[in-house]
Amino acid sequence: EAPIFYRWVSNLNLQFAFTFLTVFIDKSYLYEFINLLILLKLALSAGTVSCFFRYAEPKLNHMLHSFLCISYSLCGYGLLYYQNIVWLDLMLIFPLTMLGFLKLIKEKRSLLFTVFVTITIVLNYYLSYMVFLALILISALFLRYCVEDRGRAARQIGCAAFFSLGVSAPVWLPSLLQCFRSARTAGVLEELRRGGFFTEAETTLPVLLCSAAVVSIPVIIRLFPKSHLRKTLLLLLVLLSLPLIVEPINKLWHTGSYQAFPARYGYIPLFIGLWYFADCLSSLDYRQEEKEGILRQQKRYPIVLFAAAVHLLTLSLLLLFLNFDKITSYTKTLWFDPESLIWLLLISIHAASVIVLAIHFYLNHKISSRILAFTLVSICIIQGGFHASVLMGSAANFPDREKNLLNLEGMIPDDGMYRVKQNSKICDVNLLGAAGFKTLDHYTSLTDEEYLKTMKLLGYSSYWMETSSCCGTPISDVLLSNKYSIDENFQISATGAGNLAYLIPENILPEFSTHENRLEFQNAVFRSLTGKEGLTPYAPVRTEKLNISRVGETVYLEPDGEEGCLVFELEARQGETLYFDAFHEISTKLKEKINDTFAIEVNGVVVQESYPTQRCNGILELGKFDQGLVHITVRVKKQAELYSFGLYGYEEKNTELLRKQLTDAVFSVQGSRMEIRAEAEEGESLFLSTPYSPGMKITVNGVKTTPKLVWNCFLEIPLDKGENNVCVTYIPQGLWTGLWISSVTFLIAVFLGSYNRKKKLNKLQNCLERVSPILLNIAFYLVLAVIYILPVLLWIF
Repeated sequence: EAPIFYRWVSNLNLQFAFTFLTVFIDKSYLYEFINLLILLKLALSAGTVSCFFRYAEPKLNHMLHSFLCISYSLCGYGLLYYQNIVWLDLMLIFPLTMLGFLKLIKEKRSLLFTVFVTITIVLNYYLSYMVFLALILISALFLRYCVEDRGRAARQIGCAAFFSLGVSAPVWLPSLLQCFRSARTAGVLEELRRGGFFTEAETTLPVLLCSAAVVSIPVIIRLFPKSHLRKTLLLLLVLLSLPLIVEPINKLWHTGSYQAFPARYGYIPLFIGLWYFADCLSSLDYRQEEKEGILRQQKRYPIVLFAAAVHLLTLSLLLLFLNFDKITSYTKTLWFDPESLIWLLLISIHAASVIVLAIHFYLNHKISSRILAFTLVSICIIQGGFHASVLMGSAANFPDREKNLLNLEGMIPDDGMYRVKQNSKICDVNLLGAAGFKTLDHYTSLTDEEYLKTMKLLGYSSYWMETSSCCGTPISDVLLSNKYSIDENFQISATGAGNLAYLIPENILPEFSTHENRLEFQNAVFRSLTGKEGLTPYAPVRTEKLNISRVGETVYLEPDGEEGCLVFELEARQGETLYFDAFHEISTKLKEKINDTFAIEVNGVVVQESYPTQRCNGILELGKFDQGLVHITVRVKKQAELYSFGLYGYEEKNTELLRKQLTDAVFSVQGSRMEIRAEAEEGESLFLSTPYSPGMKITVNGVKTTPKLVWNCFLEIPLDKGENNVCVTYIPQGLWTGLWISSVTFLIAVFLGSYNRKKKLNKLQNCLERVSPILLNIAFYLVLAVIYILPVLLWIF
């Protein structure tokens, strides 16, 4: 029922490609279905790579062909990154894209290439950026070393790219504009200079290490003669593998930064490596069986290979049974540790050694092609089974909590427009929306920068591109219409907030700065609406081994020794909730330097062993108290520089007082159209806590209106006195332009196709064939300069 472009009661959220089959699956079986879908996509990837190798390497026999298909379907990329199930679509499509590329080069037919490049962009515009980088490198090197009619091939490649980008413009153009508005593009140069020179190789290299065929290439090179194709593939393998080692280059392959999954293009170098291996196998002389007399006398060599395969199987089983927890560290953290990498490397080198040994025996007429193929397939299955057990058979957790949340769907008998929040982070932030609840919980790689800033400054927990409804105060919950909350026991309770859209006096809400005390700001909001104080600050009664200083609005804490202490003693009022806050700056860092600075005890009970953390870094609720003495100890474990810091109390009666100042409007949504009816007094406006996005059109009584942006994010819409009908519609910025580009591109394709049959475009083709190789070379050197050389220079200097 949600609109395709915008969820009014959630955050800004463009909906991209998804699996429509989930519509037919009951949510209680969703996790089981996703597992089946992953297996289906991995199996289909074997089918698509089979289509490629049938065309590219037709000399391969069935067993060796099967070996290559199994190697690709059970590759490191699929086993490491299956959690992002949409990424498997690109792994599945890429062999077909390369099949189209080969047909373009060999048969002068560009349709298949154009179609699958277009599908790549439509399926995942973000990863298609990496595919385009790879295709520039592949095209330039192939035309330089493997193609004779370079002009024609370059022209067709350029035209295919042009038409693919044109036809898919309604997808990538709105997405690109959103990328520029997102927090992802903030501080790219700073991000490139930050961190080490080398990647976390224990996590990037397994994308290749899980394929014994690719691991064996450094030795295979010496066993087979070189050809133009193999030289080209080897150079591509080096260029495409370099980002797996050099971190600044790797970051630019990921558009500047990433949170986890540091090799999202990993299926591309893996595919190139398998292609190199396949071409070597294609050059083998399969007529060797004619020398049966020689082969019958060499029975000991198949036995050696059998023993090596059994040894690999035994070693794999021993590791799984005796060291399972160590070697499965990746599924718990999404990062390999050095020890698990060593065991993975041991299996990979062992498997690669058996493959090299089998090929060596074959080249020296010791075994038949059947034995060679059987050995390679066996090794591939053993290695694939081991890695699948490690990376897919070791769940980091069982989805019991997630299923409990999914079972809450329909449990709120309220058909109004409101939001639901988590009291603490009980599940992934996107799951609350997946369960059918309207919520501000949200994560995508393109979270709007202003929205992220606003949620942080309102005291909600967030990190990287993830925003959560955890933390905050009743003041912010009322303003953002967080009407219901779900606690750790999956109990639903009302917060006292109202439905979305309130009538408020014009320009009454205060502005904030990025260096402002978050609780003081919420108090200012409460004061502006009610004329009274909503939050009561409390000062510590004493400090122990702690120096506190203030420069302007910044508070500096410095323990004397390993740890300092703040002690609060206060007489709580009836129904008073206490909140503690410590906040340094707005950023998208995965780990803030302020993290793990504090430990907090209330009346001798530890309520937070570490604060702030990645899971909880908003305004922290310490508990609700009746009248009586409350003793709070805040241990300070390291130095801290804070813009927002303090302990505040909030009385339950204040929520009712705040709600009386906010009049609900009548709200309805139909797709991407929102309609609101409100009876306004003179000087009143409509506060709508829906994040603004370019592409919104707002009318009041049929007249287009420009809203005021509250906190650079939410909407304050001026109203006329009396009855008002407000209509808000949304079309993503760039969509109409993209559709226009797509239409023009299609018309150009039809025009050129009809005239090309009449051979009236020979002059244009000749001109393009002279210019296209130059343009392709320019693109190639730009990629080398901008993606490979520039980030390294920025890191050094």
